[in-house]
Amino acid sequence: MRFQTTNKINSTKKINKIGTKKAIKHMKWFFTLLGIWFLISKNTKTMKKFWISLVLIFNQSLLAFILVPSFVYVIYYEQDIKIKIALFGPIGVVVSCFLKYVAVIIRRKNINKCIEQLKIDWKTLRNKEEQDVMMKNLNHGVNITIFCATAIYIGGVSHQIFAPFLPGSIISIVRNSTGRPLIYPVYDMLFNTQTTPTYEIIYLSQVLIGIVVCTMAIATCNVSAIFVTHICGQVHIMMLKLTRLSDIHE
Repeated sequence: MRFQTTNKINSTKKINKIGTKKAIKHMKWFFTLLGIWFLISKNTKTMKKFWISLVLIFNQSLLAFILVPSFVYVIYYEQDIKIKIALFGPIGVVVSCFLKYVAVIIRRKNINKCIEQLKIDWKTLRNKEEQDVMMKNLNHGVNITIFCATAIYIGGVSHQIFAPFLPGSIISIVRNSTGRPLIYPVYDMLFNTQTTPTYEIIYLSQVLIGIVVCTMAIATCNVSAIFVTHICGQVHIMMLKLTRLSDIHE
Protein backbone atom coordinates (compact mmCIF):
# COMPACT_ATOMS: atom_id res chain seq x y z
CA MET A 1 0.00 0.00 0.00
CA ARG A 2 2.81 2.37 0.94
CA PHE A 3 4.65 1.40 -2.25
CA GLN A 4 1.60 2.25 -4.37
CA THR A 5 1.19 5.58 -2.60
CA THR A 6 4.86 6.41 -3.20
CA ASN A 7 4.54 5.54 -6.89
CA LYS A 8 1.43 7.69 -7.17
CA ILE A 9 3.21 10.66 -5.59
CA ASN A 10 6.24 10.20 -7.85
CA SER A 11 3.99 9.94 -10.90
CA THR A 12 2.17 13.13 -9.90
CA LYS A 13 5.46 14.99 -9.42
CA LYS A 14 6.73 13.73 -12.77
CA ILE A 15 3.63 14.95 -14.61
CA ASN A 16 3.85 18.29 -12.81
CA LYS A 17 7.46 18.71 -13.96
CA ILE A 18 6.50 17.82 -17.52
CA GLY A 19 3.71 20.40 -17.43
CA THR A 20 6.02 23.08 -16.06
CA LYS A 21 8.66 22.45 -18.73
CA LYS A 22 6.05 22.40 -21.47
CA ALA A 23 4.57 25.68 -20.26
CA ILE A 24 7.81 27.64 -20.47
CA LYS A 25 9.49 25.73 -23.33
CA HIS A 26 8.43 27.97 -26.21
CA MET A 27 8.80 31.08 -24.08
CA LYS A 28 12.41 30.13 -23.43
CA TRP A 29 13.03 29.39 -27.12
CA PHE A 30 11.69 32.68 -28.44
CA PHE A 31 13.18 34.90 -25.76
CA THR A 32 16.54 33.17 -26.24
CA LEU A 33 16.37 33.94 -29.97
CA LEU A 34 15.66 37.54 -29.04
CA GLY A 35 18.56 37.58 -26.59
CA ILE A 36 16.57 38.50 -23.49
CA TRP A 37 15.92 35.18 -21.75
CA PHE A 38 18.90 35.67 -19.44
CA LEU A 39 17.31 38.92 -18.26
CA ILE A 40 14.08 37.11 -17.38
CA SER A 41 15.34 33.83 -15.97
CA LYS A 42 17.60 33.80 -12.92
CA ASN A 43 18.72 30.23 -13.59
CA THR A 44 20.65 30.92 -16.79
CA LYS A 45 24.27 29.78 -16.62
CA THR A 46 27.08 32.30 -17.03
CA MET A 47 28.27 30.96 -20.37
CA LYS A 48 24.74 30.93 -21.75
CA LYS A 49 24.25 34.48 -20.51
CA PHE A 50 27.29 35.53 -22.50
CA TRP A 51 26.08 33.99 -25.76
CA ILE A 52 22.50 35.19 -25.30
CA SER A 53 23.75 38.71 -24.56
CA LEU A 54 25.66 38.61 -27.86
CA VAL A 55 22.39 37.74 -29.59
CA LEU A 56 20.75 40.73 -27.89
CA ILE A 57 23.53 43.05 -29.05
CA PHE A 58 23.28 41.66 -32.59
CA ASN A 59 19.50 42.11 -32.71
CA GLN A 60 19.64 45.65 -31.35
CA SER A 61 22.42 46.55 -33.79
CA LEU A 62 20.28 45.13 -36.58
CA LEU A 63 17.34 47.27 -35.50
CA ALA A 64 19.53 50.37 -35.45
CA PHE A 65 21.04 49.46 -38.83
CA ILE A 66 17.55 49.40 -40.34
CA LEU A 67 15.91 52.29 -38.50
CA VAL A 68 18.60 54.97 -38.74
CA PRO A 69 19.02 54.93 -42.57
CA SER A 70 15.25 54.60 -43.02
CA PHE A 71 14.51 57.64 -40.87
CA VAL A 72 17.24 59.63 -42.61
CA TYR A 73 15.72 58.75 -45.98
CA VAL A 74 12.17 59.63 -44.95
CA ILE A 75 13.06 62.87 -43.17
CA TYR A 76 15.82 64.34 -45.36
CA TYR A 77 15.53 62.75 -48.80
CA GLU A 78 11.96 61.81 -49.66
CA GLN A 79 9.84 64.86 -50.49
CA ASP A 80 6.56 63.23 -51.50
CA ILE A 81 4.29 63.33 -48.44
CA LYS A 82 2.22 60.36 -49.64
CA ILE A 83 5.29 58.16 -49.94
CA LYS A 84 6.50 59.37 -46.54
CA ILE A 85 3.22 58.33 -44.96
CA ALA A 86 3.29 54.98 -46.75
CA LEU A 87 6.86 54.29 -45.60
CA PHE A 88 5.92 54.85 -41.99
CA GLY A 89 4.02 51.54 -42.22
CA PRO A 90 6.97 49.14 -42.60
CA ILE A 91 9.24 51.39 -40.53
CA GLY A 92 6.60 51.54 -37.81
CA VAL A 93 6.60 47.74 -37.57
CA VAL A 94 10.31 47.78 -36.75
CA VAL A 95 9.80 50.61 -34.27
CA SER A 96 7.05 48.61 -32.56
CA CYS A 97 9.45 45.66 -32.30
CA PHE A 98 12.00 47.91 -30.60
CA LEU A 99 9.34 49.19 -28.19
CA LYS A 100 8.34 45.61 -27.38
CA TYR A 101 11.99 44.90 -26.59
CA VAL A 102 12.00 47.84 -24.20
CA ALA A 103 8.70 46.81 -22.62
CA VAL A 104 9.84 43.21 -22.03
CA ILE A 105 13.16 44.34 -20.56
CA ILE A 106 11.45 46.84 -18.26
CA ARG A 107 8.87 44.25 -17.16
CA ARG A 108 11.30 41.33 -16.97
CA LYS A 109 10.91 41.00 -13.18
CA ASN A 110 7.15 40.81 -13.48
CA ILE A 111 7.43 38.17 -16.21
CA ASN A 112 9.85 36.20 -14.03
CA LYS A 113 7.42 36.40 -11.09
CA CYS A 114 4.65 35.05 -13.31
CA ILE A 115 6.89 32.18 -14.42
CA GLU A 116 7.79 31.35 -10.82
CA GLN A 117 4.13 31.44 -9.83
CA LEU A 118 3.33 29.16 -12.75
CA LYS A 119 5.90 26.67 -11.46
CA ILE A 120 4.45 26.85 -7.95
CA ASP A 121 0.93 26.26 -9.26
CA TRP A 122 2.05 23.15 -11.11
CA LYS A 123 3.84 21.84 -8.01
CA THR A 124 0.69 22.18 -5.92
CA LEU A 125 -1.40 19.92 -8.16
CA ARG A 126 -2.35 16.88 -6.11
CA ASN A 127 -4.51 14.63 -8.29
CA LYS A 128 -5.05 13.55 -11.87
CA GLU A 129 -8.22 15.58 -12.29
CA GLU A 130 -6.39 18.83 -11.55
CA GLN A 131 -3.51 17.80 -13.79
CA ASP A 132 -5.88 17.03 -16.64
CA VAL A 133 -7.51 20.44 -16.29
CA MET A 134 -4.17 22.24 -16.32
CA MET A 135 -2.78 20.14 -19.16
CA LYS A 136 -5.89 20.76 -21.26
CA ASN A 137 -5.59 24.51 -20.82
CA LEU A 138 -1.83 24.37 -21.37
CA ASN A 139 -2.37 22.55 -24.66
CA HIS A 140 -4.70 25.36 -25.73
CA GLY A 141 -1.94 27.88 -25.05
CA VAL A 142 0.65 25.80 -26.89
CA ASN A 143 -1.66 25.34 -29.88
CA ILE A 144 -2.27 29.09 -30.05
CA THR A 145 1.49 29.64 -30.00
CA ILE A 146 2.12 27.10 -32.76
CA PHE A 147 -0.65 28.56 -34.91
CA CYS A 148 0.64 32.12 -34.44
CA ALA A 149 4.24 31.06 -35.07
CA THR A 150 3.32 29.25 -38.28
CA ALA A 151 1.17 32.08 -39.61
CA ILE A 152 3.52 34.90 -38.63
CA TYR A 153 6.73 33.25 -39.80
CA ILE A 154 5.28 32.14 -43.14
CA GLY A 155 3.52 35.44 -43.78
CA GLY A 156 6.09 37.79 -42.28
CA VAL A 157 9.31 36.27 -43.55
CA SER A 158 7.95 35.60 -47.03
CA HIS A 159 6.79 39.23 -47.16
CA GLN A 160 10.28 40.41 -46.22
CA ILE A 161 11.82 38.27 -48.96
CA PHE A 162 9.43 38.98 -51.82
CA ALA A 163 7.91 42.41 -51.06
CA PRO A 164 10.63 44.46 -52.82
CA PHE A 165 10.00 42.61 -56.06
CA LEU A 166 6.19 42.85 -56.08
CA PRO A 167 4.86 45.34 -58.66
CA GLY A 168 2.61 48.07 -57.32
CA SER A 169 3.94 47.93 -53.76
CA ILE A 170 5.18 51.06 -52.03
CA ILE A 171 8.69 49.66 -52.25
CA SER A 172 8.47 49.38 -56.02
CA ILE A 173 7.25 52.98 -56.17
CA VAL A 174 10.12 54.29 -54.05
CA ARG A 175 12.90 52.43 -55.82
CA ASN A 176 14.44 53.57 -59.08
CA SER A 177 13.35 51.62 -62.12
CA THR A 178 16.94 50.61 -62.79
CA GLY A 179 17.92 50.03 -59.18
CA ARG A 180 17.92 46.84 -57.19
CA PRO A 181 15.07 46.90 -54.66
CA LEU A 182 15.29 46.93 -50.87
CA ILE A 183 12.59 46.36 -48.29
CA TYR A 184 13.36 49.50 -46.30
CA PRO A 185 14.60 52.72 -47.90
CA VAL A 186 18.23 53.71 -47.44
CA TYR A 187 19.67 57.18 -47.96
CA ASP A 188 22.24 56.72 -50.73
CA MET A 189 24.47 59.45 -49.33
CA LEU A 190 25.30 57.13 -46.45
CA PHE A 191 26.54 54.36 -48.75
CA ASN A 192 25.88 53.09 -52.24
CA THR A 193 23.28 50.37 -51.86
CA GLN A 194 23.45 49.17 -55.46
CA THR A 195 27.00 47.83 -55.45
CA THR A 196 28.00 44.28 -54.58
CA PRO A 197 28.31 43.10 -51.81
CA THR A 198 26.71 46.14 -50.14
CA TYR A 199 23.31 45.41 -51.64
CA GLU A 200 23.40 41.75 -50.62
CA ILE A 201 24.45 42.60 -47.05
CA ILE A 202 21.71 45.21 -46.64
CA TYR A 203 19.06 42.99 -48.22
CA LEU A 204 20.03 40.06 -45.97
CA SER A 205 20.00 42.29 -42.89
CA GLN A 206 16.52 43.51 -43.80
CA VAL A 207 15.30 39.93 -44.16
CA LEU A 208 16.87 39.08 -40.79
CA ILE A 209 15.13 42.02 -39.14
CA GLY A 210 11.88 40.56 -40.44
CA ILE A 211 12.67 37.34 -38.59
CA VAL A 212 13.43 39.31 -35.42
CA VAL A 213 10.16 41.25 -35.73
CA CYS A 214 8.20 38.04 -36.27
CA THR A 215 9.92 36.33 -33.34
CA MET A 216 9.08 39.22 -31.03
CA ALA A 217 5.45 39.13 -32.13
CA ILE A 218 5.28 35.38 -31.51
CA ALA A 219 7.06 35.66 -28.15
CA THR A 220 4.59 38.23 -26.85
CA CYS A 221 1.72 36.14 -28.19
CA ASN A 222 3.13 33.08 -26.43
CA VAL A 223 3.46 34.89 -23.11
CA SER A 224 -0.15 36.05 -23.31
CA ALA A 225 -1.48 32.65 -24.41
CA ILE A 226 0.39 30.63 -21.78
CA PHE A 227 -0.39 32.91 -18.85
CA VAL A 228 -4.05 33.42 -19.78
CA THR A 229 -4.71 29.72 -20.31
CA HIS A 230 -2.85 28.99 -17.07
CA ILE A 231 -5.15 31.36 -15.20
CA CYS A 232 -8.15 29.71 -16.86
CA GLY A 233 -6.91 26.36 -15.59
CA GLN A 234 -6.47 27.70 -12.07
CA VAL A 235 -9.97 29.17 -12.09
CA HIS A 236 -11.36 25.84 -13.26
CA ILE A 237 -9.53 24.02 -10.46
CA MET A 238 -10.90 26.51 -7.93
CA MET A 239 -14.40 25.82 -9.23
CA LEU A 240 -13.81 22.07 -8.82
CA LYS A 241 -12.67 22.57 -5.23
CA LEU A 242 -15.67 24.73 -4.42
CA THR A 243 -17.94 22.09 -5.93
CA ARG A 244 -16.34 19.40 -3.77
CA LEU A 245 -16.70 21.62 -0.71
CA SER A 246 -20.39 22.22 -1.37
CA ASP A 247 -20.93 18.49 -1.89
CA ILE A 248 -19.33 17.75 1.49
CA HIS A 249 -21.61 20.22 3.29
CA GLU A 250 -24.65 18.78 1.59
